Amino acid sequence: MDTPQTPDSLSAAWWSRQAQTFAAAKPAAVDERLAAFERQCRQLDFAPFELKSLAKPADAEDRLAQLAGDFARTLRIVADAARAVEAAVAKWQTQHKADAKAKAALAAAATLARDAASYRAALGRFPDVAKTELTRRLNELRAAAPAPADEKKPDSPERVRLRTRMLAQLRIVKMRRDLKVHFLACIGRNSCAVYLHSSPVSDAQKPLLTKVLQGDTGFKWYRGECVWEEGAVTFVGNNLSATLGRRIQEGANELVGGNVGYRIRATSERADR
Repeated sequence: MDTPQTPDSLSAAWWSRQAQTFAAAKPAAVDERLAAFERQCRQLDFAPFELKSLAKPADAEDRLAQLAGDFARTLRIVADAARAVEAAVAKWQTQHKADAKAKAALAAAATLARDAASYRAALGRFPDVAKTELTRRLNELRAAAPAPADEKKPDSPERVRLRTRMLAQLRIVKMRRDLKVHFLACIGRNSCAVYLHSSPVSDAQKPLLTKVLQGDTGFKWYRGECVWEEGAVTFVGNNLSATLGRRIQEGANELVGGNVGYRIRATSERADR
């Protein structure tokens, strides 16, 4: 990214070389304003905005925030200091324009005023230019960044179907306690899925649950009823344990995208294998 470069005429070295030129006229006010300008310039660092230094999206986002905050204030301070140099030079030129001995000094002062104005204008343009370049770089970095490891894959038709059914049946469990809701839970090694229905769930629904848990293995099956007890959705079934209860709760909440409270109440019969 092109950054504003301070002209040589606004440097202490250039000003020192003009000492003889200005000796007769002694523009002390210009000297003071230029010294103040140099002090403010030392606070200005364009290096963080070099595009090649931005390796990840967060870097570009930080620079955009910096550009709109602290750096923008620093730019305004330096621009104001450059404007003060221009004003001091203009005043000195007016005072000495008729002085034949100040001809060389007036030429040097004109260079100083011109370069101060040019640099101030460059500072004013920089925020818009930098914002455009940083936004372009941010989009490039985002496009090149690998997807997060835990990024959710698009829902399959089976998951959509299971979620829709589960949400509808959970409402019945909570609001229509006169109606029975039955469940079939599929517990894999790493995940769980539950099918709810108004009548006992047949084995015909097992393929649906295994598709929802595609990639998992070691499936075990549990059946029972789903009721509302003690202010929570309660699964009542064969030989259900607290561990299975946690698995069912995690699987159900992951599917419906909520944080519903669940309970387990087990009977003494063996699970359906």
